[in-house]
Formats: sequence, C-alpha cells, structure tokens
Amino acid sequence: MFAVETYRPRLLFNDACLPTKTYPIDVAINGFVNPKTMECERSVNPSINIQNKGTETITSLNVQLMINGVAVLETNLNPRLSKEEDSVFSLGKIDLPPGESILTAVVISANGKKDEQPMNDTALIKTVLNTATTTMSEDFEKNLTTPLLWSIKNPDLGIGWERTKITSRSGNASMYVNNFHYSDIGEQDDLLLQQIEITNKDSAFLSFWIAASTYSPLNTPFNNWDTVSVLISQDCGNRFSTVYKKWGRTLTTTNSENQNQFTPAYDEWRKDSVDLTPYINKGPILVAFRNTTGHENSVFLDDIQLRTIAINPNLKRKGFMITPNPATNYVEIQFYPGPTDPVQISVYNSSGQLISATRGSGGGMTYHRIDMAGWPSGIYFIQVKRKDSITTNKIIKL
Repeated sequence: MFAVETYRPRLLFNDACLPTKTYPIDVAINGFVNPKTMECERSVNPSINIQNKGTETITSLNVQLMINGVAVLETNLNPRLSKEEDSVFSLGKIDLPPGESILTAVVISANGKKDEQPMNDTALIKTVLNTATTTMSEDFEKNLTTPLLWSIKNPDLGIGWERTKITSRSGNASMYVNNFHYSDIGEQDDLLLQQIEITNKDSAFLSFWIAASTYSPLNTPFNNWDTVSVLISQDCGNRFSTVYKKWGRTLTTTNSENQNQFTPAYDEWRKDSVDLTPYINKGPILVAFRNTTGHENSVFLDDIQLRTIAINPNLKRKGFMITPNPATNYVEIQFYPGPTDPVQISVYNSSGQLISATRGSGGGMTYHRIDMAGWPSGIYFIQVKRKDSITTNKIIKL
C-alpha cells in the first residue's frame, strides 16, 4: 500500500479500482440465436439470449421486436433468472420481408419495472431472406436501395465482394474483389445468389462472365494464387460442395501479368459455366461464388444466367422424332439419347423408290437434317434403321 500511495497515487482514484455498480433490475440481451444472417424460409421464430445482470430475480419480461425500425411483435415472458443466470427465449413467429432486414430486440420492462441499466437492453441482427426462384438472370444493375437478390458474406469485414461501376461485361455494373490490395492471403469471401429450384427439366447450366489477372508471372513456382470457386448448398448454406475451382493460369483472362491494378477491357472477359443438371428435382440450391485471395489482382464477375433444356416428351418416349410434318424445304431427325452405333436413314417416295440414303456413324449423334427443297410434292417414307430396330415414318412434302 505504501508503494501505491508513494509511486502510483492516482491508481487509488481510478474507476478500475472501484467495484462494479449493480442494480436491482438490470437485464441484458446478449444477442440473437435465431434467425441466422441468411434465411431461406419467410416464416422464422426469432430467439434471443437474455441474462440477468441485476440483483433481483427476474420473473417477468416484456420484449419488443422490430423489423427495419418498425415494431412487429411484443412478447411477455415468464422466466426465473437469478443473478448472472441466462437463457434463450423465443419471441414468436414472424414473416420476413424480401431482401435484407435488420431485426432489433429491446427490453421494455422487467418485473413490471423499467430497466435501470438500459445500455445493454438492445440487440440487433442483419438477415437476408433468400427464397427460391425458377429463373436466374443477374447483371448487378439493380439499384442498391431496392431489395437485392444476392448477398455478401465477408467474415473479416474487410475487403470482399462489392458492386462496382469501374467496368462491366454489359450494362454499367459488375461485382469484383480487390485482391490487388487484399494482403490477408487465404481469406475467403462469398457472393451468395438467390436460391434456385430447377424442376422437370432435362439439363441445366449456370453461365457467368469472369475477368481476372495476376500480379506475379504465371510461371512463378509455389505461389499463392487468387482462387475463384463455385459452391452449391442444398441446405440453405450450412454445407457446400465445390463444382468449379480455378486459379493462376486457369483463372486469368489476360495474356500476361499486370503490375498495376487490373481493370478488364471488353475482350478480357471469359464466359464460363457449371453443370447444374445433377440438382434437377432435388429442391432449392444456393449458389455461392467464393474468392480466396492470394494478394494477386482484381477479379470481376458479371451476367450470371441460368439456362435449362426440356426435351420433347415424344422424343424421349420414341427415341427419335421427325419434324416438321408436313414439310416444305427440309425435315430434321432428332435422336434421344444419341445412338452410339451406326444409323441408316433412307427416304422412299410413294412408289417405293429410294430417293436418299445416309449412313450416320453414331457416336452420340443427336441431329440429322434432310434437304427436300427440290423434291416434288407428295408422300415420302423415312426409314430409320438402327442396330436393334427399323422404324418407318410417313412425311408429307408440300
């Protein structure tokens, strides 16, 4: 004590030396347990962790819930929380609005009294409602004040995906990550698209335009390259699988490295795609574009499109189909699936004379065209001879 009074007398008057002040009524909201930062169902049941910081046992609570500053719910709770005890409480079901929302929970009263320490009475969380769509066309042109169909996951709250008007493949805007100034090598940032649900299609592909360059020469050994991955989640982002991953020479869209920060010219974009056919009729999927920085150079992304293909049911049932009928100048023969063995295609007139004969090599051929422009009008018969079948179809030439 002598040393403190002699050499550090100011410590005796510092607040750190004073006991923490307690209050009879002091309830703290430690944070939201639910919802998560992204939800895939509109109806959610918000829950919060509440702790009694006061000396009086808490047996009743009144909590208000707001969405974007508007009160939507007021809940009366009947806990029994002793000093320093905490527990999780549900506030009741609500419906989230489209896009991004801020949920705020506030303690209104405890034990019928006003909280004596209001500084810890409030908690908030930012969440995004991500409902499924059957189409996808994202060019990032939408004004940021409107509900967005995409969201960003930036764990370190530093550099990450951001909308830019520096350049674009089309329109005025695109998304990019400034890896040129992103020195936290290995840090990952996700761009999350709106969920997609693909049903009753035969194939599906997600295409996108990407532009990227490097700072280091492409032959640099053992380098930490910027990496772009496309990930798929079938459970609203809890677990992901990788369907696309490129870095270094496979990612770059330029012929050489750039010692300055990269801004792509129109011809320095590349169109890539991922096959989503395995996810048809499997429920909603969440697609994420993940940037892993190697502190190389900027990466740009634009014009994301979903393309689906539905095969004619008659073609699927018969294995091949001839259209149009009647015909004027030509007919097309479509095969499904494409035959792997040779196919003989013969055309006869109504008198049984052979007019045309073609032998296809097979090899997965799915399409064959017959030119009829110079043929007389009348009835023709097209015979398709395969390894294990012969089929004849009548065609009318107008």
